[in-house]
Amino acid sequence: MDSPAVALTWEFWRRHRWGLSAVGLFVAGFAVAVAASPFEPNMAMAMSIWFAIGMLYAVGVFAYGFEARMEVPDSGFPTRHFILPV
Repeated sequence: MDSPAVALTWEFWRRHRWGLSAVGLFVAGFAVAVAASPFEPNMAMAMSIWFAIGMLYAVGVFAYGFEARMEVPDSGFPTRHFILPV
């Protein structure tokens, strides 16, 4: 039987694998670009904007922001996570 952490990781990864892979590649690419080239303010501004967009996507994924229905007063947290294992 898998641990709860593995189950949650699988749930996030299965739905958002392409977006999370893109965010990981962005972060790795930014790290390589900063290590390879000297610091330039214009480049840093462009990188920080893309980094912020990637982090906002990651926050939306891990806060269940994409599964929320905005027309109902419920929270976006899935009700299946409130059920205790039997």
